[in-house]
Amino acid sequence: MTKHSRINTVTDEHDSAPVLRERNEIKSNSSCWASANGSLKRLLLYSLLASVTLGAVLGVFLVLRNVWRWFEIQVILTTVVIAIASLCGLACDLSRIPCSKNYLPTFGLFLTSVSTVLILVGMWGGIYGDAYWKISISVSVFCFASVHVCLLSIVPLPATLQPTMFVAFQVIFGVASLLCVMIIWELDDKRMYRFVAVAAIVDAAVTLAIPLLSRISLSDHRKQRPASPIEQRNAFAIDQEIATLRERIEELERLRSKIGGYSGPLPTDLSRSIPDSEDAVQ
Repeated sequence: MTKHSRINTVTDEHDSAPVLRERNEIKSNSSCWASANGSLKRLLLYSLLASVTLGAVLGVFLVLRNVWRWFEIQVILTTVVIAIASLCGLACDLSRIPCSKNYLPTFGLFLTSVSTVLILVGMWGGIYGDAYWKISISVSVFCFASVHVCLLSIVPLPATLQPTMFVAFQVIFGVASLLCVMIIWELDDKRMYRFVAVAAIVDAAVTLAIPLLSRISLSDHRKQRPASPIEQRNAFAIDQEIATLRERIEELERLRSKIGGYSGPLPTDLSRSIPDSEDAVQ
């Protein structure tokens, strides 16, 4: 290796040092996000599978024995609660976006964990206080509202229709708030029931309208198609794999530049210079 090539190699390594540091930082953050996301999803899937399997086996056993004591009912309800909590956690995890704050999915996962713990502790601990169960049911209501919002956020909408999503979020959490008010203060008013029914109808209408609006916007090929969280995660995984391959190529090129004594053509150049069999015969 000549002196001039060594100077160029040192200069290139010095210039690319900040870029490499930034790239390594991005790679470490992305790998941490991917590992945490995969671990959470695996845990939720295993808990869902275990709860459904155990609930089915116990259900068959209890039906055959025809014994329905409070302990058996507690076990069945526990499997049902864990299964529902696993589904809610998977729904929240499905709406997560790579390299983003993900406040809403994190809030949904937090409420799912809290409501599950409150229900299981109250059921197995024999807590019969009204205040405890009012708080538990209220947290569960907001948990389902958060899961509802997370599932709606998966639907890709263009920027012009994003206010519709904001209105849907307000309606969903508004219905949840009204239900919690009725539960906590034990309101038994027909006008309140009618108001909640109207809000629930609006909630259902907006929930059905958002996928239809997304489908209509996707049918217009002139507009740029927005990416859903699932597509963003797939693109993120592909970009991460591309970055890993680029780093490997750069590492091999640096190793190749440090090896002296060979200045001939590369194997790719040799393959290009070899004529085809038909050309050789001609």
